[in-house]
Amino acid sequence: MSLNLQTTTAMIDENGELRGLERLESLRSRLVQVVIVSEQKAAYDDEAASQSWQTALAHNPAFAFLSDEAEDIYSWGDGRPINKSERT
Repeated sequence: MSLNLQTTTAMIDENGELRGLERLESLRSRLVQVVIVSEQKAAYDDEAASQSWQTALAHNPAFAFLSDEAEDIYSWGDGRPINKSERT
């Protein structure tokens, strides 16, 4: 058995049915296998995925050094708050 790859674009209509946007005459009356590839919303746009990233980063051992008190080189008394009206 040999396989032939042919691509086309189709639309899933409001009834959930696949509607081809072009005629595939060479495949008329033949058994075909359909693989659906669709656009997916990026994971970073999803609030749950964002929370998962934050949790994973918070528990990542690569950032464990940040818990070391020697890394606390600044205190609340350092600097001053940013005042938006002073910006130029």
